[in-house]
Order: sequence, then C-alpha cells, then structure tokens
Amino acid sequence: MHLPSTALSSSFLIGNVQIRNRVALAPMSGVTDLPFRMLAWRFGAGFVVTEMVASRELVGNAAESWARLKNSGIDPHIVQLAGREAHWMAEAARIVEANGADIIDINMGCPAKRRGSLRPMVPISSISTWAVPPRRLPVAIPDLHSCATRITRCL
Repeated sequence: MHLPSTALSSSFLIGNVQIRNRVALAPMSGVTDLPFRMLAWRFGAGFVVTEMVASRELVGNAAESWARLKNSGIDPHIVQLAGREAHWMAEAARIVEANGADIIDINMGCPAKRRGSLRPMVPISSISTWAVPPRRLPVAIPDLHSCATRITRCL
C-alpha cells in the first residue's frame, strides 16, 4: 500500500509520547547502533529504536548491553528489550526506564540468526505481570505475523 507523503509526515502518539512523523527506523541487530540512529534521526526519521538489548545481560551489567541502551538526545528514546524470563525482563525494564527510555519495544522473536522464526522469546502471557504496573511508559508489542516490528498495542 502506498501512503501519500502527507500521511507519512503527520505526527501521532504512542501512549502519551509524541512521535514527530510516521517514518521509522526499525531495530536491526548489528546495524542500528547509536551513530546510525543519529544519522536516521538527522535525516528525518520520526522515531528510531535501539538494537536489541538482552534483558539478562543488561541486569548483569554487560558493557555491550549498556552501549546499546545509550541515547544521545534523540527524542523519544525507544529501547528494544529481549529475553525469555519475566524476572529479567522486569528488572531490565526498570533499568531502561530509570535511564531515560520513553518507550519499551519488546522483541517477541524473529532473531537475526534464524530468519522467519516466530517463536516468542518471552512468553506472551507473562508480559502483563511485569510490563503494566507500575510502569509509566508505553510498552510496544510487535505484530507477530511479521518479522518487521510494527507497534500494534500499547499497554
């Protein structure tokens, strides 16, 4: 489907977070590092998402996870979290929120090494146990019918 440029340029909200337009840079492992996100933002992307941040590794203080979490004034700051266990996801969400994230994007599957695999990384049933209260920022759940991240629901 082709969208007219006026549709792409209109702003919208995710939860209470204003997004400047509908052009997105989706998270891509090994690609969307901070310099690339800054470049996409400078050239007009409405929002950019970090590379996948592994929840358990972030909680364990892994330097690579902290590097992926880093922001440089891009607003809103959207962080993609991944993991299989609700406990680690909850702890990582607290860290991400405390470090300035405006939105959490949950990686529900489609790992880069196994294209087309839609096996959920975190059980869908456990999301509501950690993602809703007392979280104050929107949590984006991707469309499970596609590997492309599409925000379909905000908790």
